[in-house]
Amino acid sequence: MKKDNYSIIEKEFLAKGKDYTKLFKSVCSVAEEIGMDKALEYLEECVIQKKVLWLEENLGRIKRTKNPIDDVLKIFYEIYLGISFGHNGKVIRKTDKELVVRCWNKCPVLNACNKFGLDTKKICRQAYHRYAEVFLSRIHPKLKFQRNYNRIRPYSSFCEEKIILKN
Repeated sequence: MKKDNYSIIEKEFLAKGKDYTKLFKSVCSVAEEIGMDKALEYLEECVIQKKVLWLEENLGRIKRTKNPIDDVLKIFYEIYLGISFGHNGKVIRKTDKELVVRCWNKCPVLNACNKFGLDTKKICRQAYHRYAEVFLSRIHPKLKFQRNYNRIRPYSSFCEEKIILKN
């Protein structure tokens, strides 16, 4: 059963493009059979695989600094997520050990959640949180990712995230 349900989600995930409607329709359909938590676990596996693959293919081509926080801003937010700070994101706090950002970029996950009446707090926590942790740990092993689930769209006008460089 895992193979069939996972394959359904994986197929739609790989075909999704910028519109996640079919993907989330499949997630909801699979969830009717196996439960939303399990369906989101499968989605999370797909998300992590894709994000890590992108990073492995591109990280060697990106000029790095000696500051992991600066690297996160450039690699994760600007290059990977396409955030343009000042346009669709804002740096709230930046030190050598901490970064706090707020983003209001176009988000296909938010759009799909709105279409299907899904809670972004649940969806983002269960399917789109761990990939950020894995992604950042590949940039620097001591980077830690936190998302403020009280400041996430549509509950807020932005999504707030914090990156910490642990000692």
